Amino acid sequence: MGAICEHLLRSVSLVPDVAQVALVAPVPNVSLKIINMNIQQAKGIPIVQYLCSLGLKPVRISNNNYWYKSMLRHENNASFKVDAKQNCWFDHGHGMGGNILDLVMKIYNLKSISEVLKMLSEQHSSISFSFHQQNTIVNKPDVRMKKVKNLQNKALLDYLKIVRRLNHEVAQRYCCEVYYQVNGKKYFAIGFKNEMDGYELRNKYFKGCFGSKDITIIDNNKDECIAFEGFIDFLSFIQLFPRKEIQFDYLILNSTSLVKEAIDRVKRYSSIRTFFDNDLSGKLASQSFHDNLNSIDCSDFYKQYNDVNSYLKSLKV
Repeated sequence: MGAICEHLLRSVSLVPDVAQVALVAPVPNVSLKIINMNIQQAKGIPIVQYLCSLGLKPVRISNNNYWYKSMLRHENNASFKVDAKQNCWFDHGHGMGGNILDLVMKIYNLKSISEVLKMLSEQHSSISFSFHQQNTIVNKPDVRMKKVKNLQNKALLDYLKIVRRLNHEVAQRYCCEVYYQVNGKKYFAIGFKNEMDGYELRNKYFKGCFGSKDITIIDNNKDECIAFEGFIDFLSFIQLFPRKEIQFDYLILNSTSLVKEAIDRVKRYSSIRTFFDNDLSGKLASQSFHDNLNSIDCSDFYKQYNDVNSYLKSLKV
């Protein structure tokens, strides 16, 4: 596992509970319908609205130029520019830029255009929201939350089991069903509540946020904390190590753009272990935690995979 995780083993046994992992349903031969996106369609997605769907907001706006703190590295000043008119970006700190395909490739550390198109297709579907419509989730008055229920919808549970290989029991302890309406059309998704009473939303077609974007803290009144980028990785960890569920507090960033805010709010912990993604944004987040907190980067545990959920899905049980 490497020196980092060997150090971690002194207090946290990172040996998956095989009996628990065996409860993961094997992936059946099911074809989930994903709307394929071509290069031209992908280039038509407004970068500003795509970043908004990830919870990233500009620090300032000047005419058609939207300035952000770079999501590709850590910085204190906003030097990442999006030209909304030309629909292109440039990171002045890195000296690089491009179109939305280049940006998604950098954010998710992808290797090919086909991987980028697959990623965008999973996030964007003609039977779900367009990215313009996704942007209205946060800002438009004609968006209404209809109800929040216990997680039991078969389509959502199938997504968790088939695509994410997550047990229903784990997800149902921390997630809910959110039903909402946009311009008169009804939608539903898995909801994961944050500290501002907003909801991270997820289904097989859509990834976004309803309400205010914020971190989530699972408070078990412990002195040590384990941190994840997203709630899918958090649920994956609990499934892998069920005996650790109440032994720690848990921090879920819900977006790496919230790293600074998260650091300010978790300084009370004696130690923090980060299980962030094995990509550039994840590594930068881990480094920020290490620079400001008593933090250990545990991503070496799943070093051959991008994240905890990818590791979970790789297990053959």
